[in-house]
Amino acid sequence: MYVDEVPQLKACYSQGGTIDELMTNIRVVIEMCLKEPALTQQCTTLQIPFVSDDEQANIEASLAPPKDYDEDDFIDLTNWVRHGGSI
Repeated sequence: MYVDEVPQLKACYSQGGTIDELMTNIRVVIEMCLKEPALTQQCTTLQIPFVSDDEQANIEASLAPPKDYDEDDFIDLTNWVRHGGSI
C-alpha cells in the first residue's frame, strides 16, 4: 500500500495499491481540493513565497530578464486565481 499527501492542502491525501494507482488517486484528490474555495485560497497563498530584493536580484542574474522573453513564454494566471483555479 502506498500513501501520499499534499502538505500545502489540508486533508489532501490518498492511497493506492501501486505507484500508478496512487498517482492517479492523488491527482483526483488534488483536483477536488482545488475546487474548494477555502483550500484554493490557502494553496495560492502558500505557493507564492515572499522574495526579497536580494533574492530577486540573484534570480534575475541567473535567468534572462522578462524583456528577453517572447510574449508566448508568459502565462497570465490572474483569471485562474480569481475564479478559484478554473476558467
